[in-house]
Amino acid sequence: MSEPRQTLRVGIDVGGTFTDGVLVDTYRNLVFTSKVRTVPENPADAIVEALRLLIDAAGVPIASIDELVHGTTLVTNSLIERKGARVGLITTKGHRDTLELGREYRYDIYDLDIDRQAPLAPRDLRLGVTERTR
Repeated sequence: MSEPRQTLRVGIDVGGTFTDGVLVDTYRNLVFTSKVRTVPENPADAIVEALRLLIDAAGVPIASIDELVHGTTLVTNSLIERKGARVGLITTKGHRDTLELGREYRYDIYDLDIDRQAPLAPRDLRLGVTERTR
């Protein structure tokens, strides 16, 4: 069995307030971290800044990074907070109200007076289309 390959790996998470980065250097068995403010107008700016801080702290050239991955909670936050553009929904004809009916999953199946959130796509922006059958 071969030994694991030594690598420089970077992970960056873009959040609503901060962008966090981590660089793992398996050559030297070191870990470096960075935290910068997220730039709402252009989150990529925060990614570049977090990466710059990581490679400066580690003292490595950017070309030596073997793997870089990133994730974000920006879309999730927008959905939870109901911010952003209005959205529509295209679905199979006859099923445009399925998500609003919500018969599959309920937070409290015994609470008949539960306050439900309005659907993300209002009914006038939900369109049922005939599917292709051949």
